[in-house]
Amino acid sequence: MTLSTNDANLNSTLDSIKNQIASGGQVTGVSEDARQAIAAAGNNVQLEASLEISDITPPEESSQLLGAGRQALRWLDISIPLKVNGAAAGCIEQTASAVEFSTLLPDGMAGGLVSVIRVHNGQVETIPSRVEGNKLTFSSDLFSLFAVVTPSMSVSAIADQACTGQPVTPAVTVTVDGKTLTAGTDYTVSYRNNTLPGTATAVITGINSYSGLTAEMNFIILAPSPSPAPTATPEPTASPAPTAAAGAPPTADETPLALYAILLALCAGALLLTAAGRKKTNR
Repeated sequence: MTLSTNDANLNSTLDSIKNQIASGGQVTGVSEDARQAIAAAGNNVQLEASLEISDITPPEESSQLLGAGRQALRWLDISIPLKVNGAAAGCIEQTASAVEFSTLLPDGMAGGLVSVIRVHNGQVETIPSRVEGNKLTFSSDLFSLFAVVTPSMSVSAIADQACTGQPVTPAVTVTVDGKTLTAGTDYTVSYRNNTLPGTATAVITGINSYSGLTAEMNFIILAPSPSPAPTATPEPTASPAPTAAAGAPPTADETPLALYAILLALCAGALLLTAAGRKKTNR
């Protein structure tokens, strides 16, 4: 990204400093070392200033400075070094009026949710800015560190999913700054490695007003449980023949045998009687 500005406000700021010097008042809007250099030069002061803009790596405390839910697209150090009679002497910390800056946003972020944070003397604040197409414009009369930021997407955790042999596409819940977004209107979802057991990934891509925002959430596809081995059915065991209780009447199966025994007894008795009768007759 390139950053452009109008240096006209620098000239008005230098004129304001010169007027303060001429009036004998205390020079404001400059660093302490610049103030001392100006005082040492007396009334014979030549002032030079130029706007310097440089990209910097995120400060170590960037997460604390940005706060939860925001990510930086770019960190900038914007300063106005000051020369007093040709010698470097601190910097201008505040201009008489705000200096306007503009920059082009990365591809895919036209019209997206972008804001600018200024960090000055330990104070962190969001300063006015506007987005027109892919152009971001902001203004500041204080100079220190600046961050071009976007809100970050939050994706709720996805529960473990069962393996079905087909691509697994669980629904996701996506929020930005506490607002729940609508699938198809605010974002799209694609998936990686989402068929076989293991770790799969849902990839969320912001669209329309949320263009340029992305997020990912992993989830687990569980392996199917093995089928239990079939249990052998035991062979039926023959029930023992019931034993008749003492004095109990014979069962249906025992009746023919009982009758046969009775008949045998009767026949035996008849034979004995017949034999006895013959013996008496013979006598």
